[in-house]
Amino acid sequence: MNMAVCEHCGAENPSTKIKCHDCGRLLGVPAALDEGAPGRAVSMLAGKLRGAELHVDTTDHVVTDITEQVVAYCDRLSASGLLNIFVKHATAGVGIMETTSGCEEDLDALLTRLFPGGTAFHHAHGAPGHGRDHVLPLFIAPSLTLPVDDGRIPLGTWQRLVLVDTNVENNERRVRLSFVSVQEAPSGASRLT
Repeated sequence: MNMAVCEHCGAENPSTKIKCHDCGRLLGVPAALDEGAPGRAVSMLAGKLRGAELHVDTTDHVVTDITEQVVAYCDRLSASGLLNIFVKHATAGVGIMETTSGCEEDLDALLTRLFPGGTAFHHAHGAPGHGRDHVLPLFIAPSLTLPVDDGRIPLGTWQRLVLVDTNVENNERRVRLSFVSVQEAPSGASRLT
């Protein structure tokens, strides 16, 4: 078995491990990047992570526009970085689309043609056709990452952030917003903080 030596405490770990079994720090991260606390290297490498959770009611909607809530969150940050939007459910996804001129109905009709209800799926629990709901996140991803410039998401004129949910049995959805800020390093190179 290949072994990896922890750069923090010197303990030998199986090379398949991500964290040291002795000190709990990430393997392969130089000690200089770790400010001494277990897991701290993750924060320094990934940036300062902030987050919030939206509660979205999807009753009677396959497509629910969440743009205003997300824009309000980013506006309060007044920072630049990356925003990840993640829906914490196995039967929903998030995306960017136009939400006027019948686009929501077009998407609903397309999903119905691609994934018809009834007993066409092997998935056993829930209402008939619930199996299609579990296939949806493979086509409309459960997460989306966007740039944020000084608290603003640079969306195009018709672009809206949407939650897509075909599951009629669960109408309360949680959407996690995670923001990593970026600042200008003294040397002029951009670095995560």
